[in-house]
Amino acid sequence: MKYERNFSFSVVTQAFAQVKQFDKALQIAEGIINENKSEQSGIYVFSLLAEAMASAGQYDRALQAAQRIADADFRSGRLSMIAMTMARAGQLGECLKVAQTIGEPLTRLDVLAGIINVIKAQKQQ
Repeated sequence: MKYERNFSFSVVTQAFAQVKQFDKALQIAEGIINENKSEQSGIYVFSLLAEAMASAGQYDRALQAAQRIADADFRSGRLSMIAMTMARAGQLGECLKVAQTIGEPLTRLDVLAGIINVIKAQKQQ
């Protein structure tokens, strides 16, 4: 029953995020974690929020959501996505700072290589 309730809240959180109601989405996500007394329960929800916020150009908020992800590998993946989204948007200095915060070394190298490719592509235009 608890799983079904959490899944329902996750769907609601995602719906609020899709319509850029990030404050409400964060409030629901925090409720899921508080109810379960476990950071693990927020991995999926905060992952979705980080992606939606980054896509909307809300980079600081996306980073805050990503930092709430308890699992280091998932967190590295979200930080990677945020850094690449920022790079494509021309936020080159900031995306490099984000890339440096990625804990997983191979993911960090992959992101830095991706940022270099974005810079090369932008210079060729």
